[in-house]
This record gives sequence, structure tokens and C-alpha cells, in this order.
Amino acid sequence: MVGENHSVEDLQSAINTAFGLDEGHLWFFGEDENFWNSDVKYECPEDEDVPSVGGGLLSIDEETHDASEKTVGEIVSRLGLEEDDRFCYLYDYGDEWRFCVVLKERLDDKSDGAEPEVVEGEGDDIDQCADAGFDPR
Repeated sequence: MVGENHSVEDLQSAINTAFGLDEGHLWFFGEDENFWNSDVKYECPEDEDVPSVGGGLLSIDEETHDASEKTVGEIVSRLGLEEDDRFCYLYDYGDEWRFCVVLKERLDDKSDGAEPEVVEGEGDDIDQCADAGFDPR
């Protein structure tokens, strides 16, 4: 649960915490399940200096936003999300951890003071080192 006045970056941090991901990779939120083909992207602040993503050039019509400067309410409004609509979250441009985020309901201002948290998830924590054959022990 993330209040509308929290930043999109706060939402990203809550998802990462819930799935055991660190904060060390580039990421973005986009439309539906389009991922790389999303026309609207809310990117991590460090992504502003990256000239291309997904192995290709950015689309001329692509609209990008700094996720630290936009609120969850703004992403919901800009993407025209209604209850049960989905939008995508892609973490780590190399490994491409893909998530679908579902807007379950819009709450009044009661949730704005609460810390962001994932209230439901499925699966185990992600072992980011498994693909690289790295043993953290």
C-alpha cells in the first residue's frame, strides 16, 4: 500500500524490499505490460544520463519522467489507471526482473502518512547473484 503523495521512487523501494532486491540497478515503471515498449516511463534518477535502454534508441515519442520527482497519484492519473489496471516495473536492465503492479484501490488521504509496503506478493525472494554464479558466502 502506497499513498498517492509518495514518490514513484518510494513505490519502487517498497517492491524491492518485499522481493529482497537491492537498490543498485537501473529501473523504470511503464504502461501496462509493455516494458521496453512503453511510451511513458518513470525512471530511476540515475537513468537520466543513459542515452539508450533495452538495446535500442529511445523512441522520439517516448515520454520519460524522473521517478523521484513524480508521485504515485501522478502516475495513476497520467496512465489513466482504474482499479485492477496494471502497469509494469522493470528492475535491472541486464537481468530484466519484470513485475506487474496492480492498482487494487484508491484510498483517501489516510494512507499518505503510512510507510509504503507491499501487502501481497507471490514467490520467493530473488537471488540476484544466482545468474552470475556468485556465492555471497
